[in-house]
Amino acid sequence: MFNNSILGGIVFYMCFSLFSYTQAQNSFKIPDTLKAKTYKELKTIIENSNYNYLISGIHAKSLIQKAKNEQDSISLAEGYHYIAFMFQHEEKGLLYLDSLIDITKKWNHLIYPSHIFNFKGDIYRKKLNFKKALDNYLLANKYLHKDNSSLRFQIKMKIGLVQSNLGEYKEALVHLKEFHQFISKSKKKDSIHYYNSIYNLSNVYRKLDYLDSASFYNKKGFLETKHNKKGYWHHQFILLQGIVEYSKENYRNAVDSISKVLPFFKQKKDSSDLLKENLDLLVVYSYLGKSHYKFNNQKQGINYLKKAVSIFQKKQSVVPETKVDYRILIDYYKSIKSLKNELYYSQLLLKFDSILQSDYRYLNKKIINEYENNKLIQEKDLQIQATESKRRIEYSRNTILIILLLIAIGGIIYFFNKQRIYKKRFNQFIQAQKNKNLKSQKTESKEAIDVPDEIINHILNRLEIFKNKQGYTDQHLSLTTLAKKLNTNSKYLSMVINFNENKSFRIYINDLRIQYAIDRLQKDRFFRKYAVKSIAQEVGFNNSETFAKAFHRYSGLYPSFFIKQLEK
Repeated sequence: MFNNSILGGIVFYMCFSLFSYTQAQNSFKIPDTLKAKTYKELKTIIENSNYNYLISGIHAKSLIQKAKNEQDSISLAEGYHYIAFMFQHEEKGLLYLDSLIDITKKWNHLIYPSHIFNFKGDIYRKKLNFKKALDNYLLANKYLHKDNSSLRFQIKMKIGLVQSNLGEYKEALVHLKEFHQFISKSKKKDSIHYYNSIYNLSNVYRKLDYLDSASFYNKKGFLETKHNKKGYWHHQFILLQGIVEYSKENYRNAVDSISKVLPFFKQKKDSSDLLKENLDLLVVYSYLGKSHYKFNNQKQGINYLKKAVSIFQKKQSVVPETKVDYRILIDYYKSIKSLKNELYYSQLLLKFDSILQSDYRYLNKKIINEYENNKLIQEKDLQIQATESKRRIEYSRNTILIILLLIAIGGIIYFFNKQRIYKKRFNQFIQAQKNKNLKSQKTESKEAIDVPDEIINHILNRLEIFKNKQGYTDQHLSLTTLAKKLNTNSKYLSMVINFNENKSFRIYINDLRIQYAIDRLQKDRFFRKYAVKSIAQEVGFNNSETFAKAFHRYSGLYPSFFIKQLEK
């Protein structure tokens, strides 16, 4: 127990430094029905009410008054902590937390002040102020008591979430895996933290394009929450699977999964975290819209994307991965010659980027593309001039000609600069191919896979035969069909490839196809005469677009440029 001078400091600070609530607390008397309640009983009532001030505010006040009467400084701090939690969506909630931090900063306590910094970080993260959230999580870590391992791993997890929000996915994965391992060993496997850890792992694997791992953890979360099919987390795992299916270009499956959870997120009105509920719905509309649009259901896709954008307009809350929604809307309205809507969504995209640039500084190099923004501003100027052309024809015509000339000059400069960069990449790539007697690099894994050694060796031997026979050129090849050919199951095959090659199955097969294509293009001048589409089909791709993307990811070059340079 702390001495009376510390207790007096708490009472004075809380009662006279803040605002009217604490002044009213001075005259508060514990109701007769609550006088016999213990601290534990009062706290249980508050927590069971989901920290609703209207329901349990009287219990929080009683807890504070009881702590004052009994000079219990820890319980007093807990009471004010409850009040801060009840008002977390208001400015006075942060004021209470700041006061608690000032008071408890010198305490060598298991919880305080680290827990307060942690809670304050949560509030800022929900407001999407990731810079301040990270500052507070780091302070929580600084003041962390050495014996509080649970809070230590929670803080690691939250730092990982902030890193994920800032686009630092690989760094985030380290923290999120550590927290998942910790919570998996605890007895709270049905807790929100446990479900959250599975969800966060799956989501960051998706953002890293490790889609097999994303599906693995998402399926695990789906099965773990199956006992409560009406619950929040079960719906989140269904939604995330839909997003993973979108990333795999399985647009029909994506639409099916996301449509199932749309009614749940539309009707969910949880006042404890209204911002999160709106962002959940924004993500639902965004991926449902993109999936419909890619599935050749443009009208329905556009309607959902407009709903996603309308949530951004109301809340001014930016979700970086929804930026593409605005470009789809702009291109759609440009294609149907709706100048008004094209201009409207162009302006919204500029606003989106403006917020993104100020609130997500660490994301600038990944999200904000200077060239794209300059081009967007030029397009906006052209559109505005077009609307005034009836009144100022000559002025508009001259202005448009000048702008078009500048764009043309800029385009020529950009084109030749790109050609120079690609040529440099080509020379570096060819040199690397010549020196490719080096061992293929593999990232060491800290975790062994749960597959018997004899099965691993069997799969690796069969994969070598598969590669030598160029089995990857089969356009209909899938994880399931290859597993059957190798006399194993798809789970083991996926795990061995992930472990041994540090790649997903899809990327592994595509890389083999690209390596084969490059080798043939270098050796076979007749093969270089093929159209890109024919080359794509010859090496196992279904279409030229997928081939070009895979080729560029592997070599940094596009196939057409690569072939031209070989011909030279």
